[in-house]
Amino acid sequence: MKRRSSDFPFILIFFFIVLGNPQEIKAQVSFTVQVSDHRVVQNGVFDIQFELTNAQGSNFEPPSFADFKVVGGPSRGQSTSIINGEMSSSQTYSYSLLATKKGKFMIGRASIVAGHKKLTTVPVGIEVVQGKELVQKGSESQAIGDVLLVAETDKKDYYPGEQIVLNYRLLFTQNIQSLDILSEDDYADFYVQNFADFSKQPAIEKINGKQYTSRIIKSLALFPHQSGTFELDPLLMSVGINAPFSGIQGFFTMRRMQDMKVSSDSIKINVLPLPANVPSTFRGAVGQYTLKTHPGSQDITTDDALTFEIELHGNGDAKRWDPPAPVIDTSFERYDPKILDDQQTESGGVIDHRRSVEYQLIPKRAGQFSVYVPFTYFDPDQKKFVTISSDTLNITVAQGTSAGRSKGNAEDDEMDKFEIEPVHTSIISDLFWKSWPHLFLFGLLVTGSCWALIFTARAKKEEKISRAEKIKNAAAYNATLQLDELLYHSSALDPKTFFEKATEIYYRFLCERLVIPPSELDEARLPLYLQRAGVPDEATDRVNRFYTACLPVRYGGAPAGYSREEMVEECKGIIGNI
Repeated sequence: MKRRSSDFPFILIFFFIVLGNPQEIKAQVSFTVQVSDHRVVQNGVFDIQFELTNAQGSNFEPPSFADFKVVGGPSRGQSTSIINGEMSSSQTYSYSLLATKKGKFMIGRASIVAGHKKLTTVPVGIEVVQGKELVQKGSESQAIGDVLLVAETDKKDYYPGEQIVLNYRLLFTQNIQSLDILSEDDYADFYVQNFADFSKQPAIEKINGKQYTSRIIKSLALFPHQSGTFELDPLLMSVGINAPFSGIQGFFTMRRMQDMKVSSDSIKINVLPLPANVPSTFRGAVGQYTLKTHPGSQDITTDDALTFEIELHGNGDAKRWDPPAPVIDTSFERYDPKILDDQQTESGGVIDHRRSVEYQLIPKRAGQFSVYVPFTYFDPDQKKFVTISSDTLNITVAQGTSAGRSKGNAEDDEMDKFEIEPVHTSIISDLFWKSWPHLFLFGLLVTGSCWALIFTARAKKEEKISRAEKIKNAAAYNATLQLDELLYHSSALDPKTFFEKATEIYYRFLCERLVIPPSELDEARLPLYLQRAGVPDEATDRVNRFYTACLPVRYGGAPAGYSREEMVEECKGIIGNI
């Protein structure tokens, strides 16, 4: 009994401590909001995070982001930690927002239910300023200056159908590990042609005294459909750079990758209307054009057709204009021009268009005639309509064999000259049909007919294969040949050139095999195209890993962990699997 009475004071002290400090039993529940910066640059990206601590939440309701554009999220995270015997938990909801307009804005309250209680955050104020107004000193946005994204065109005023070259340049002071497009304008008011072969050579630039490495990462040719003022939305990208080392470093400390979001400025493009004094020979072409004549025979008869070609070469929108009409009197019967060849190629940083047109004219009478083809286009540099012409063809038409008759009738006359001889019937002995020579010849005939049917069926089957499918099937064969040739000549190439060529072969194979436009080949879209093509998960992971490993090559580096031979072997392995 004495022992129990001696323990009584200790019991009182324990209850006094517990009742006087209830937080020792239960950790404090809170619901807070944090932003990466309260002052951001226009067309810049900032992060906002809502965090619930020491409770399990449900029915999370974010505030309205009407004054911003959501470009990432919601991303949900959850963590639990135990420090000195005390457990704490955290539940987060994160968004990435694009500041599209200048001004001061207020982000309202977010709410969540924890237990039987509804918790809310406090409103957050955001100020969006122009880049020159952003005070870098002491600001968390200072890191944004290490990577810049610039959208640029060669001029501001254009005309409908004129070619606009739009380049996106990335300026950086640190090594770039990955790139991913998050948001881009749909270019709905333009006809778009992606450049596959633009300059990827880095350059050195200085901005406000700071030196950057500059490189074009995306290049487009835009052809406006109509006049007006059009504003292109900013291009938003996720850029992976090397994160700074922590304070404590060891021998095995590995460099982490930090994900940054950068955005270009929006661009306004002013498209002027064409002048009102439109010549009658204008068919809609805008740009700079040249014309070349390919004359045929200029000495013909009334039984023949006059055939000649012209070749037009320019840099405007090829879909806007029709072949020009020839100028000749009514002594010829005209047919619609026939387009023999219509190609677009990349040359000198612009899209070139070549179109070959064939003309056929049938003379109605004999005589001396002349014909030429005028072509009128609008030149944006000169701001006026320009007319060029084919060579003038001087045609001599002689009287044919029969006036008013076609060439087909003349051929019928030639056929009439052949005499039809009587058919004589021969009787062959029945023994021949049973002889070995006849049976042998008959067997050859049957066998040949069977092979002919097989080859015909195979040819028809191949004809049904679309051109896109043939390109896909040939992609692996072509890529393998190119890799073998590259490896054969590797001793004559420096490492940078070798890795760039190998990466280019690999990327081209992916575009052709999976039917991916070169502008859409990135880390985000590649898995979708692989899934659409029915590539197995194991092969998909291998393709994605090697694609990521090759990304540093685009910025003058080397694929991580690969020698020349290993890179070629890995490429071939992937080609064989997909």
